[in-house]
Amino acid sequence: MNNKLPSLCLAFFSILVFTTIALAAQKPAATSSSSQGSSLSPIFSLLLGSNEDQQPPSSNYPLKHGRWGLPEDTLVLPGKADGQGYYYPDIQAAFPDVDWQSLERLYIPAGSYNFINIGNLPNRTPENPLIITNFGGQVRVGGHGHYYLFVIGGGKNWVLTGRYDPQSSTGDANYPGHWDRRYQNSRDSYGIMVDDNFVRSSVSGISIGGGASDFEVEFVEIRQVGFAGMVVKTDDNGDATMENIKIHDTYIHDTLSEGYYIGSTQQQPQHQVRNLELYNNRIVRSGTEAIQIGNLGGNVHIYNNVFVLSAVHWKDAFQPWQDGNLQIGNRTGDLLVENNVFIGAAGNMAFGSGQQIAGDSYPQSSTVTFRNNYFSSTRNLFFYLRNDEFPGLRYVFDGNYFTHMDFQRDEIDAGANPPQNMIRSFTPVPVEFTDNIWNVDLNFCNSLPDGNGSKNNYSGSGNIFEPPPQLRFLDNGLADDFDYLKLEVWSATAGRGGDQPISYEQDDIVMHLGIPYKCLLASCVPGKVPPDNPGFWQQLPYFSDDWRVKTDNGLRNIGLMY
Repeated sequence: MNNKLPSLCLAFFSILVFTTIALAAQKPAATSSSSQGSSLSPIFSLLLGSNEDQQPPSSNYPLKHGRWGLPEDTLVLPGKADGQGYYYPDIQAAFPDVDWQSLERLYIPAGSYNFINIGNLPNRTPENPLIITNFGGQVRVGGHGHYYLFVIGGGKNWVLTGRYDPQSSTGDANYPGHWDRRYQNSRDSYGIMVDDNFVRSSVSGISIGGGASDFEVEFVEIRQVGFAGMVVKTDDNGDATMENIKIHDTYIHDTLSEGYYIGSTQQQPQHQVRNLELYNNRIVRSGTEAIQIGNLGGNVHIYNNVFVLSAVHWKDAFQPWQDGNLQIGNRTGDLLVENNVFIGAAGNMAFGSGQQIAGDSYPQSSTVTFRNNYFSSTRNLFFYLRNDEFPGLRYVFDGNYFTHMDFQRDEIDAGANPPQNMIRSFTPVPVEFTDNIWNVDLNFCNSLPDGNGSKNNYSGSGNIFEPPPQLRFLDNGLADDFDYLKLEVWSATAGRGGDQPISYEQDDIVMHLGIPYKCLLASCVPGKVPPDNPGFWQQLPYFSDDWRVKTDNGLRNIGLMY
C-alpha cells in the first residue's frame, strides 16, 4: 500500500409450557425462585453426538456435549428491554436469597443490551464452577453508546460461555458459534456477542477484573469495538491474584486496537497473570497488536491460535509502535508459545522483554519458548528482544517458520531504514535457535547471521534458509496467494505519519466500519470514503474467516485444533 431488537419480556407459566419452550429452543431449566429472578427444575435431557472424524492433538478436543451436566439450581436474571443494561456491581448483594455456593447456572436472558456489569462473583471450587451463559437466544451487548460494554469481575471458578450444550443447559440451539467446526461464516452465530458497531472510541469488548481469578471464557464473539476485544487485569493492585485462566474458542475480529490485552502494562504495582492458557482462538483484523500480554508468571501456554491480519490500523494507531502482532512481558516462570499462526505487523511482529519486579521470586530457570509457529507478512522486523532480564531467564526458538517481509514502515516514518536482521536481540540472557526455517532476505539474527554457531550468549543449530511450506487455509475469504500486507483499515490521513494523505493501489482491500472494500482503480486517491465512492471502491462480502490450516503441504499441528 502507498502512503501517497423490540422489548424482551420473559414470562414463565406452567411446567408444561416451559417444557414445550425448552424442547423447541433448548432453553435451560432450574429449581428455586426469588422475587428478583426465576428458577425451575430440570425436566428433560436431550442427547446429541459430536463430530469426531478428526482427533485434534489435545485432551481438550474434540468438544462434546454434557461437559457440566444438567443443573438443578439456576437463576435467570430479570428481563430487560432492548437498549437497557444490567448493572450488578455486587451480584451477590443484588440477589440475597440465592445460595451462591450451590447455584449452577447464572442465565442472562436473550436481548440487545446497552451494557452488562456483573461484579463480586462468588469464590467457587474447580469441582463446583458457576456457569454464566445466555438464555433463550443470543445475548448481544453494545451499539447503544455506553462508555463500557461487558464488565465482569470478582470470584473464582466461574465460566462465561456462549456454548450451545443441551446436555448442560447452556447456550441456544440457534447460536452454536463454531461448534462442530462450523467456522465458515460463523459471524453473528455465537450465544454471547459484543458488538459496539464502532459507536465509541476507546471502549473494550469484555473486561475482566475486580480481583477475578481461576476463570474461563469460551464461545463468545467480539467485534467492532473502539479499543481492545478483551481486557483481562485488575489495575493498580499488586496484591491481586489472577491465575489459572483459560480463554479458548473465542472469535475476536475487527477491533480498533488490540485483540487481547492481558496483564497491565502500566507502572507498578501491578499483579501477575499466572498460569494462563490461551488456545484455539481466532483474532482477526485487530487494529494494533493481536495479543498484548504482560506481567506473566507461573506457567503460561499460548497455543494453537490464529493471530492474523494484525496491525491493520497501523497508519493511524492510537500510539506510536502499537503496530505489532505479539507483545510479551514475562515476569517470572515459563512461557510457551507454540503451534500458532501469526500474520501481519507493521513494526515489530513480536516484541519480548523480561520484567524484573521488586519482591518477585524466581525459579532456577524460566524459559520463554517459541516452537512450531508460523510467522508471515511484516512490514519491518520479525522479532525484537529488549535488553531486559530477570534471574534464570532464557529464550528458545525451536522449529518456527518465517516468511514474507516487505519493508513499508517508512510510509509513516521517513527516517526508518530497512532492517538488516530478521531477529534483533539485545538481551544478555541465553538465546537458542534450533531448526528454524526462513526465506526472508535478511540475516537471521544480528548476533548469528545464518542462525547457526555461537557468539556470546547466542547459539544455534539446524537453522535453514529455504522457503517454508506455503500457508493455506480452508476458507478465510481471500485467495491463497493474497498479499496480506495489502489489507488495512481505511484512513484519509496517516496520523502516525504527520497526517499525510493516504492513497491506495488497485486491488488493495480496506476495512471501513468493519466492511471490506477493494480499490478498483490504479490509485484510489486520498479522502474517497469507500461507501460514498462506488466508482473507486467495490464493497466485498464479509470474510468467511475459516482460518483452519490446510495440512496437505506438510504443516502439522499449526493453528486451530478443532
